[in-house]
Amino acid sequence: MKCVRFEDLRTGNKRIGFIDGDVIRCVYGSLETYWQITDETFAMRDVRLLAPCVPKQIICVSFNYQKHAAEFGASRVFFLRLRIPLSVQVRISSGRSR
Repeated sequence: MKCVRFEDLRTGNKRIGFIDGDVIRCVYGSLETYWQITDETFAMRDVRLLAPCVPKQIICVSFNYQKHAAEFGASRVFFLRLRIPLSVQVRISSGRSR
């Protein structure tokens, strides 16, 4: 069985479950801690499959984005986008250390 995140098309609720043939068997609890498969099922036609996880943070490296790096006066820029309104940028000098 494959673990999936899905949205119930009737209610819009997002759930976690396991694909078992042509149905999804719902999970009670959290996959990070305690969980148990329930008797509740959904037909595949009644759900929309979602990304397997919700990212808590996205870390980007601009090695391939020369124009973006040039905006900050650096050859490489690391930047962090969080789900909260905070952006952190770290500049790396283009010189090599020995």
